[in-house]
This record gives sequence, structure tokens and C-alpha cells, in this order.
Amino acid sequence: MRKKWFVKRIFFFVFLFAGLNHNSYAQEWKNNLPQNKVKNHTLTLKDYQKAFYSYYKKAKVGETKGAKENKVKDETWEKFKRWEWYWETRVDPVSGAFPRTTAFDVYQQYLKTHSNTTNQNSQPWKNRGPVKSAGGYAGLGRINCVAFSPVDTNVLYVGSASGGVWKTTNGGANWTPLGDFNNVLGVSDIVVVNEGGDDIIYLATGDKDHWDTRSVGVLKSTDGGQSWHTTGLQWEPWQDYAVYRLLIDPEDNSILYAATNNGLYKTTDAGQNWNIINNLHFRDLEFQPGSNTRIYGASAQDGAIYYSEDAGQTWTKAIDNADNRWTELAVTADSANVVYAVMANANGGLLGIYRSKDAGQTYVLVFNKLNLLGSGYGFDSGGQGWYDLSIAVDPQDANKVFVGGINTWMSEDGGKSWKLSSYWKYSFNGQNDVVHADKHELVYQSSTNALFECNDGGIYKKDYGKHWTYIGSGLIVSQIYRLGTSATVKGEVITGLQ
Repeated sequence: MRKKWFVKRIFFFVFLFAGLNHNSYAQEWKNNLPQNKVKNHTLTLKDYQKAFYSYYKKAKVGETKGAKENKVKDETWEKFKRWEWYWETRVDPVSGAFPRTTAFDVYQQYLKTHSNTTNQNSQPWKNRGPVKSAGGYAGLGRINCVAFSPVDTNVLYVGSASGGVWKTTNGGANWTPLGDFNNVLGVSDIVVVNEGGDDIIYLATGDKDHWDTRSVGVLKSTDGGQSWHTTGLQWEPWQDYAVYRLLIDPEDNSILYAATNNGLYKTTDAGQNWNIINNLHFRDLEFQPGSNTRIYGASAQDGAIYYSEDAGQTWTKAIDNADNRWTELAVTADSANVVYAVMANANGGLLGIYRSKDAGQTYVLVFNKLNLLGSGYGFDSGGQGWYDLSIAVDPQDANKVFVGGINTWMSEDGGKSWKLSSYWKYSFNGQNDVVHADKHELVYQSSTNALFECNDGGIYKKDYGKHWTYIGSGLIVSQIYRLGTSATVKGEVITGLQ
């Protein structure tokens, strides 16, 4: 019974607000939530139900009855009802309050009271797979981000949605888990610096793209990931915060920025203390190459693009498209004044590729003829721009741009024309590689000019040539949703996973 209860609590907390509380433009009903409770993190299931059903009732009888009702039902109703059904038997039966105890809390308490236990429940768990993949269509699990050691090009760190942070010292041939006992295992972003000894690593905890895990703030390691400790930016998972992006000052390793859904934080003492310097919620941040004061930011709330000339203290809005829902930015050392932006529309498809030539002050639409964010060859509609969106520019060629949605596309003329670099299902007469779908990050390793891609299947690498190479075999980060065992064949197990 103890083991079943422990596993249930893990499952219980992982799904706290899962699929409901991430930034979704379709959820206007959340404006009906009592804002004092939102601020104090004291919302109950009853508050959510009241807000949702009140909004849906007005949509049903309002002037735009047909369109509004269909929109609410299609985009929100089914998701809310699944979420509501899950929580109705798990919240406090009287108050409707959500639990505040995490799986990590339960585990720590268990260790305190069972330190000398030698029965089966205290034995370590053993992984039974999957642990290997050849890449292509298949994968092992979602990787959100990758970062590189400044002193060894073969040392990489990757962060997963709910499987922790991993390290390779041989370019991806083998991987080692780090921080398995951190109190959350989701990682949204990683920053690595080196000051003459071991790598110093900062982790933005939680899952920024689907909120499969919540954030406890920023963690830090000073010994290459062998041990971790909290910084001055720390939260409890139930507070429902997220760190979307970590950015380090290119001239001072003690200065970092954290873009969160609670505002923009800054530390000037290597993470000991953090202060909110602006209340804007940024999803992406980039320094202008060669500057440590000019920063570009993409809003997590409406996709608008801003720039700051004073290291993040004040911001000017450069572009705000009413049809935009999500924006990612990219810069290149090849041309310091160039900024690229990929924008997703209300359906998750491509709104457009935009480019600035004046250091982010103005932007021009350079492409919107094909839907680069769809699942097809550019002629379909919609996509997953609310979930998988990324862009990167070659540090040695300002005209070479990659965009990732469900597939990956490449432009070699500054975004004016595009061709498939990889497709999720098959190759078009050998014109492209087959690479797992849903791209969460595209980033160049500046010291090698290799391009890395993090997606729902793991991590891939592209050198100077045409092809992508899977380097994620050995990463045990799969999110398993269902598990079944055979009643007639001993040892036969089938599972469905991400």
C-alpha cells in the first residue's frame, strides 16, 4: 500500500494544472478568476469552475453565439472537462483546495522515517527502458534545451520536460543524468560558464512549453553538475511560476537575467540575490551581439517584440501584431544589427517571418507564403506554434536561417524563400532527412558552427552538410502515459510514451 500511495502522489502532483494553466490565448475565461487569489496562489477548483462556466454561459447566449460557442467548445471545453474530472476526486472535498505537497516532499519525509528500512520498498528502482533509439521518426523523449561547455566542445548539457538534466563528455555518444534528486526534474533553460575550474551551471527549472512540471526557480552547480543548490530565485511548485529564459551578460558572468511569468529578474552576484527589474513577461530574450546593454525581448502574453537600451531597466515596444500569439527571436554575430522573429498565429500556424536591420527598432515581414509551422509541406493550415516554435541564425552567415515547428525549414536568402531541412515522417525523394517532430529549440554552438535541435524525440546535430544526426540515444527522459502487461506472455510489456 505504501508504494502505491507514493506513486499516486507523484502522478497526483505532476498533473497539477497540467494542460490548463500554460499561457493559452484561447482561455479568456481565466480573466474571470478572482485576481486576489491568483496573486496569492490560493485558487480552488471551485474558483476555476465558477470562472469557466460563467464565461461559457455568456458565450452561449451572447451576440456572437454561434462562433463564440464553437470556439469555446472546440478549443477549451474538452480540455477543461478532462482537467475538471481528474481533480474532482483529488482536491480537498470541502474547500476545493489543491494539494501543496510534492512528490519530492513525500520522498524526503519517507527517508526521514524509513532510514533503516531494508524491505523491498526501500530498494532502488531499475530502469527497464526504452534507453536506445536510432533517431529519425522514433525518439526517447522531449528535450527542451541544450547548452555547451565553454572549454570543451564535446561537453553538452540538455534539459528535459520532466526527466532532469543530462551531460555528455563525448559529443552525445554517452549521457549521464545530473540532479536526479532535485525537487523538480523539468528544465526550461541552461546557462554554462567556466572560470578556470569545473563548469558552473544555472538551471531554469520547470517546463516552459507545456508546463508538465512547475518551477522552483533557478538552481546552480559549481562542480559541473555533480551537486546542486538553490539560488536567491526560488519558489514552491504550487505557486505556479515558470522561468522561460535565462540570459547571461556577455561581459560579466555574475550578471544573469531570468524571464518569468512573474516579471524580469536580474542578479548581479551570480545568483545569490535576484530583483525584479521589470514587470513584463518575456518568453524569449537575446542580447545584441557585441553589446551587454541592448536586449531584445518577446512577450509571453501577446508575442509583441520589445527592445531595451539600458540592460533591461526600461523597454520600448517595436512591433505588436494583433494576430500574433507567440514569438521567438534570433540574432547573429555576422551582422549585429539584424534580428529575426518567427511569429505564430491564433491557429498555431505561421503568421510570418520578420526581420529587423536596425537593431530591433523596426521589423519588416519577409515571408508568409507557406505555413512553415504545419505538419505538411507548407500548404496546410494551423500548427502547434503555441507549443513548438524555434528559430536560429548562422553566426557566420546572417542570411542562413532555420525555423522549427512540427518540421524544420531552412532559408539561405535572409528568409525570402524556404525549403524543408527535415520532415517528421518521411523523406521527399531524399531531399530532406527524417527527424522527430515538434521543435523546442534550435541553437548554434558558436565554437564549432554546428546546429543543434531539441525536439520531442531528443536531440539532433547538423554540421556543415545537409544531414541531421541523432545524438540522443541513452537519454532516459521518456514521458510514459500508459503501461500494460500481457496476461499470457511472461515479461511482455507495451507502453505508450512521449
